[in-house]
Amino acid sequence: MEFCRTLARASAIGRNGNLTEAKPRELISEIAEISLGEPLKLYIAEEWLRDWFEGKKAARSKAAYLKYRHTIDSFITFLGVKANRNLNQITPRDVHRFRDAELDAGKHPSTCNYAVKHLRVLFNVAQEARHGLSEFRIPAEFGNKLFEYQAAAAKTGRTDRCASFI
Repeated sequence: MEFCRTLARASAIGRNGNLTEAKPRELISEIAEISLGEPLKLYIAEEWLRDWFEGKKAARSKAAYLKYRHTIDSFITFLGVKANRNLNQITPRDVHRFRDAELDAGKHPSTCNYAVKHLRVLFNVAQEARHGLSEFRIPAEFGNKLFEYQAAAAKTGRTDRCASFI
């Protein structure tokens, strides 16, 4: 019932012309809280960057860790107050402006492009998380079987004949 009320409220907001970009996210978060018992996590840019980085710390060499850390710290400093906004408000243009600022500061182009590569990975993961893709982990024992299954299903149009792959 609460779910229906939230949808009705969203419709009313849209009809009244008061629907902002942030409002659908708030409403979806409310629906998730009703359905799952907890709201969706909406990340602040700096929080996402630091959390992701810390999560990868153990899988990186010390040198790679320091490069990533420098890139993230520099990008957060570059963003200024925008680093305290919702992650969705950080755009590819911000990353390009960061690269240009680093070039203007005299850094070598390959260093700047490496930083952009780091940031691209971070934001691709963020985008996947928003779409629920990064939550899905394929067990190592599956190897390529899942992909073979998907290819066979796409080729035949039938999933029932692809059971031998799983």
